[in-house]
Amino acid sequence: MPDVNDMALTREYADRGSETAFAELVQRHINLVYSVALRYTGNSPDAQDVTQAVFIILAQKAASLRQRTALTGWLYETTRLYRPPGFADAQPATRPRTGGLHGIHLERFEHGKPLAATRPHFGGCDVAAE
Repeated sequence: MPDVNDMALTREYADRGSETAFAELVQRHINLVYSVALRYTGNSPDAQDVTQAVFIILAQKAASLRQRTALTGWLYETTRLYRPPGFADAQPATRPRTGGLHGIHLERFEHGKPLAATRPHFGGCDVAAE
């Protein structure tokens, strides 16, 4: 699917539930999302968690993204604005100086599966721990 643009893959996932399309999106953008997450969290385990959360948010919001959305920019901003649970309790010196996404619930993914059940979606696209 290298010749298919990002929004076509997003539509394929949103309209037909194509795991292949979603896996391609993850493969294309995981390094960007992880590097932004690492810059904002300062450590690899948290950056990996944020990376997974951002792709879950993409899966949840895929159907609502406009066709003209620049997915790379959307992923960058979503990563930059996402705050994991408990993040607000971190020391101010370790927190980034940006706002957060509110109202995103990651406890459940699609079809009522617990969040832990979504981990296999990212199995082939793990980022290397530093």
